[in-house]
Amino acid sequence: MRRRTVIGLGAGAGIGFGLLGLGRLLSPAADAASPKPPLRTETAPLERRFPQLGPLSDAKWLIDSDADDARSLPSPDHELAGFVRARPGLLAELRAAFAFAPEQPPTFSSWWEGPLAEAVPKDVRWVRSEAFDASGTNHGWFLFDPGSDLVFFRAVNPQVVVGPSVAPQSGGSASG
Repeated sequence: MRRRTVIGLGAGAGIGFGLLGLGRLLSPAADAASPKPPLRTETAPLERRFPQLGPLSDAKWLIDSDADDARSLPSPDHELAGFVRARPGLLAELRAAFAFAPEQPPTFSSWWEGPLAEAVPKDVRWVRSEAFDASGTNHGWFLFDPGSDLVFFRAVNPQVVVGPSVAPQSGGSASG
């Protein structure tokens, strides 16, 4: 009888702690309590990874590895997402080489992207070119706002690019 009592108490405690942990992971309070990474504002790391966008300014971006979330499974992949302002006229040059179509605004489904959701500019009209996305060496997705030179990007494991870019440059040079 004593053995059954000890086993029963142990099993009950294990189930209780398991449910408590599951409740913590699934609760909205857990998401709210998770530290959100700060928005980055430097442009040099982005210019090295996306030379096809040319010189950049007004950067607001994140990398998921900045969010040290104990709830996430370890992964060798890192995702970057954010907004930058490209040089004036870039989209017009890209439209001469790639077909663009209207696109829905970006969504931010990952918990670490919360600060980006708060930084979405109002009154933008996004366009996208799948051919442009596929033309780079990085696995990226780019949305452009024709009215403001604003670019939204999302990329997994973007590498520093060495060599010519794919973006047409004024003056005929294709170097990045």
